[in-house]
Amino acid sequence: MARIGQLYKVEAECAELKPEPRHQIRQERSRPLLDNLFVRIEELKAQTIPSEPLRKAVDYALNQRQALYRYLEDGRLKPDNNLLRTPYVP
Repeated sequence: MARIGQLYKVEAECAELKPEPRHQIRQERSRPLLDNLFVRIEELKAQTIPSEPLRKAVDYALNQRQALYRYLEDGRLKPDNNLLRTPYVP
């Protein structure tokens, strides 16, 4: 969770920037954080057995790796889809 928190800290620091500078900051700061996160996830995969709940979470993260990296490529994108989960209130 701390590693994910670091990614959101970068986002908070560049939230008011235009897409191009935000993209640059993500390349410099967020990409290494995400790369290190996936190194750790790969380590966890090697340390767990398929039936463990942690392993199921690890496998899910690895299956979503490409989607998780996508926001790094475009400064207009958000790192998550939380807005899509916001309930509609008329």
